[in-house]
Amino acid sequence: MIERNPVELPESLVAREVSAMEAELHQTLESGGLSHEDATERVKQSADDLKTRAEKRARTALIVDALAEQEKIEVNDEELGDRVAQIVTQSGRNRDRAAEFYRKEENREALRQSMRREKALDFILSRAKREDASSEPREEGSSEPK
Repeated sequence: MIERNPVELPESLVAREVSAMEAELHQTLESGGLSHEDATERVKQSADDLKTRAEKRARTALIVDALAEQEKIEVNDEELGDRVAQIVTQSGRNRDRAAEFYRKEENREALRQSMRREKALDFILSRAKREDASSEPREEGSSEPK
């Protein structure tokens, strides 16, 4: 998709994506038992790789967002509420922190955007599967796909 849909990225978008990825990596490393200082050092060492991945992630997000807009894919309040409840329930001992996190509107909207992208990707995959199935050769005398 990225190759067929070249998109010029604003540097601010890439910087925001790098920052988000650094925070995600840092949190993952600390959760895995690294000290704050060691996690910070590891994130710094990964800067070039993170920037490359951030550019790809930003391009993908722009393309998927455009598709979601084109196909009028949305996430309603009930779907969002169900996902928040699922996340909070699965948070175990951190339920209160998770619930507090999703009380903030900006965090709920970020989750809504993520869910919208998931739905758009599901749409792309289902369309691709239908196209693959319709292009498969059929056995002679059969109307069923192989």
